[in-house]
Amino acid sequence: MANELEEALRGLPTETKRKLRALFRDITRPFRWLGESSDLDERIDAIVWHVIEELASAAQMTLDRALARSRPSKHLDQLHELFERLRATDPPSPLAILREIAELLGFDISPSPSGGGTNPNPPTPGPPGGPSGPGGTPIPPNPNPPMEAPVAAKFIFEKRGIPNDLATTEALQKTYIDTVQQLIQLRGSDATNGVLVAAVIGGLLRSSQFSPSSSSFALFARRILDELLVSRGVGGQPLTVVTPGAFTSLQVHQKIAEYLAQRGGSGSSISYQLFSFVGEETMRTISNVPMGDPSFTARIDRAVLDYASGATGFESLELPALESSIDTEIVPENIQAVGMLYAAQELDKAKLLTAVDIIADLYDDGLIPISFDDAGQALDTYRFSVDQRVPEAKRASYFSRVFGTRGGDVAKSVQPNAQFDTLLMRFMSSVAEYERERDVAQIFERSAESNGRVGLITGEQVRKAGRELAANLSLYGWGAAHTIARRLNTHIRTALQILAMPQVQQAFGATNEWQVVERVCQQELKHIPNILKHKTMAESGKMVLDIVAKHAAVWRRSGSDVFYELGPDAEALRNHARYWLTVNGITDSTLDKMSQPVEAAVLPTVPAFSGTQIHGLNGQGSNGVNEQALAQLRNLVAAGQTPSPEQLQRLLSN
Repeated sequence: MANELEEALRGLPTETKRKLRALFRDITRPFRWLGESSDLDERIDAIVWHVIEELASAAQMTLDRALARSRPSKHLDQLHELFERLRATDPPSPLAILREIAELLGFDISPSPSGGGTNPNPPTPGPPGGPSGPGGTPIPPNPNPPMEAPVAAKFIFEKRGIPNDLATTEALQKTYIDTVQQLIQLRGSDATNGVLVAAVIGGLLRSSQFSPSSSSFALFARRILDELLVSRGVGGQPLTVVTPGAFTSLQVHQKIAEYLAQRGGSGSSISYQLFSFVGEETMRTISNVPMGDPSFTARIDRAVLDYASGATGFESLELPALESSIDTEIVPENIQAVGMLYAAQELDKAKLLTAVDIIADLYDDGLIPISFDDAGQALDTYRFSVDQRVPEAKRASYFSRVFGTRGGDVAKSVQPNAQFDTLLMRFMSSVAEYERERDVAQIFERSAESNGRVGLITGEQVRKAGRELAANLSLYGWGAAHTIARRLNTHIRTALQILAMPQVQQAFGATNEWQVVERVCQQELKHIPNILKHKTMAESGKMVLDIVAKHAAVWRRSGSDVFYELGPDAEALRNHARYWLTVNGITDSTLDKMSQPVEAAVLPTVPAFSGTQIHGLNGQGSNGVNEQALAQLRNLVAAGQTPSPEQLQRLLSN
């Protein structure tokens, strides 16, 4: 063995030779060197692996060196120190050292089925009264017991960023998990692997895939599964051919699950979303911090902190499931995004965001009595994160495009949604009038002698108004509406948190958030907005549009009672429609007029590209006049602006 060892050591640096010889000091198993490689690192790897395998045999463990993610030659100094510590320990603990080496090089160890190989320090026989084997021979206690089984990770659905029904209903959660397991099994993978199932579920939830019946659910699941199972090189790049040291993202997730379960202790739970986020962040830096690196667990801790701080990049709205039909004209996600934009528009009219901007400026100028406490730090962070928010001019631009409101700078090629106000009013009026007539019918039992218009509004008229509103919102909810809605949602949350701080309220002599807004507007803008009106419109309008999105399929079909199909949401729809109409001062005559049915219009499903508009789509009338362009021209004239030649050309084009 000595001759072959010296042959392998030939050409290596003197200090390296010394350390390798020290590793072999107590090794008895012959070392075979064929001399087929001139690479120095490969020689060092072969020698060190021989020593590690001898250590595993002494610890009665087996190892799989093919799964190692780091070469021993890169950690020779650390390995030398570990073996020196082993020799200095009395009694020696080969299993403990082997575990540290496995963590350092990134390979797995497991108890040997045959009890291991040669043990350089065999145990002495146990006492006669101890347990005995065949023939009454005493069985000595094992000085190197097998590793304890890792703490099993328990995964749960976190309420953050997912619909309330999925977050709180166990039956829906079970259906969700069962569907994921079926998809994993169909792909030929192990559906009983809890870590694999949890990683796929977490990825789906973070991708806003909340409904297993959605047409895109299986597609997203396959993509996530492929990312988890593909073999990767040392730097994390996907491989087409498996090579030594290759690993998968699933192995990384396994290490993360074990660490988080051990850190939390028995009985702790890990949310699917947290697990997916930590796995993604760990894989993003796997080339710099591989498994086995001393800072690997620190990287996991950092990802957990990032998730807890909200820096996850996936602030999600409570969107209902996508319809599975490929020819659907109503996209629920688009409607929900527009609903968030509508609430943001009304809160902007209530000067919520403007008031917080002014307070931040006053704090920066030292004009309000707030020190560097929680409120001061929040205002400082708010002021210097302005680049992460949507500025007022840009907000007005999006509101003008999506809702047709005045005051926003819209590109000439963009057609604002001139129909929104009419469609929303018609839907709200239809819902309220239908409810009112049902109440009258119950009183007069719809007798022929009854006065008034009893029973003239049908459920189908409500359904038609809902379908036209849903199709319109779906059309204008494409593109940046989703990202802007999420940014504004975060902005509004931050603003309300600042206004709710006692230091801020005390500085303005207020007792709640909206009193602060009122005081700021009164002092700085010399104008008090109608806070009650716009706050109610934001809350009720958002709720109505969320219900429209949640029950997108209801508006497309017919033949049954629309309010029966809405279930418990029907009462909420009626109430919020009344709230919205009340704060807008809608009279009975206007309600009666707006609830009357009109001829069904052609409803586009996707935006028309510039130069390809078809009559009747995107607001163009069948008479050859572009109704949206005409509405835009009216707005320009009302604002005292001169129409451009392009706008006139679009108006007159056939």
